[in-house]
This record gives sequence, C-alpha cells and structure tokens, in this order.
Amino acid sequence: MRVRNFQLIWGTEPVNIPAILLLDDNAADMERTERELRSRYSTDYEVFSTMEVASALNTLQTLKNDGREV
Repeated sequence: MRVRNFQLIWGTEPVNIPAILLLDDNAADMERTERELRSRYSTDYEVFSTMEVASALNTLQTLKNDGREV
C-alpha cells in the first residue's frame, strides 16, 4: 500500500484530512467493510486498508510523519 500526502486547500491554508485505517485478514470482509466506510465517510476521511500488520504499522507511521490525524 502506498500512502499519499493528501490535503485539501481551504482558502490559502492546506487542511489535512483525517484517515481511517482498516486492517482485516479476510479479503472479502475487508473489501465489504472498506466499501461501506468509503461510501459513508469518504467526504470527511481518507480510507486505507490492508491485510498485513506490517503494512498497517508502516501506513500509520507514514501518516504520522506527514502530520496526519489518524
């Protein structure tokens, strides 16, 4: 999974969008839950998903380093 630095521009100041990270070891459940999260929260949150703990930890660290709210 690649994390991108995502910001909205509000006036002249960039606004960080909070993130939701979904970790699930069942692909079908993860896809369904991710779809539901995106449909409900995509206007206010950026949704990430992964099936691997190491990838989830890496994503959280990258988001933190980018100053993102998780």
